Amino acid sequence: MTGIVLAGTGCGTILMPVLARFLLSAYDWRISFFIFGLIAFIVVIPAALFLKRDPAKIGQQPYGMPKQPQKEGDDAAEAGLTFRQAIRTGRFWIILAFYLCFGYFVQSIMVHIVPHARALGLMPVVPR
Repeated sequence: MTGIVLAGTGCGTILMPVLARFLLSAYDWRISFFIFGLIAFIVVIPAALFLKRDPAKIGQQPYGMPKQPQKEGDDAAEAGLTFRQAIRTGRFWIILAFYLCFGYFVQSIMVHIVPHARALGLMPVVPR
């Protein structure tokens, strides 16, 4: 599932600037912004209808749950960790650090790419 989500993010990163360029050249920024919002509304609302909050609603158990009820004294690794237990592990902090670095660097590029392009002499495309 995570792979599908990340693939969707990559596809959106490729396709949305092309769509934005087309919309900005055909309409002004307000109408383009409205169209993007409308597309998000049309895609997200129906997609949300496919989500099931409780696996029991479709006759399944949550991922990782044992087939039979767990008795006390069973291996704690089978049951998973609580949030308090998880934040005391090194793995949690490593994953958190990776996500923070990823977000910081991606957003830094997004913020600075236009001024950098202008400094290199690239001019913005003016809609006709």
